[in-house]
Amino acid sequence: MVQRIFKAVWGLSLLATLGVFLYVYASFPVEVMIKNQGELVVFSRDATFYVFIGMMAAVNSFVFLVSKFYTKINVDFTSWFYGLVTVINFFLMTSIGYLYVINSGESYDYSNLGTLLTISVGMVGVWILSWPVYRVTRKS
Repeated sequence: MVQRIFKAVWGLSLLATLGVFLYVYASFPVEVMIKNQGELVVFSRDATFYVFIGMMAAVNSFVFLVSKFYTKINVDFTSWFYGLVTVINFFLMTSIGYLYVINSGESYDYSNLGTLLTISVGMVGVWILSWPVYRVTRKS
């Protein structure tokens, strides 16, 4: 039952990430700027689209591989992995939101989005560390 809940949340996160990306992609300029420690790196709009879709496809395709091999063997691991990919999708949404704010052309204090990016990376780290903690406490 828990695995189905995680799978449903993952599916919703995949749709939300795709929806946010397509919404933001429609408003990107021809050249998309990315700040890298004070330097501006410029990508074309098309390159940004294909890189992001490729990252999304790579991350979310692992769900199908893991569920194919581990669903009947280790339900707990499969549920945890659905959660991991959900958190990674949240990170991808915050990243694309950050690009949206940088490239919007409006004067906006995006330092709060930097904090949100840091929090989303922290969430990924906490989720990764939660599996070994779960395994150790489960053995007791």
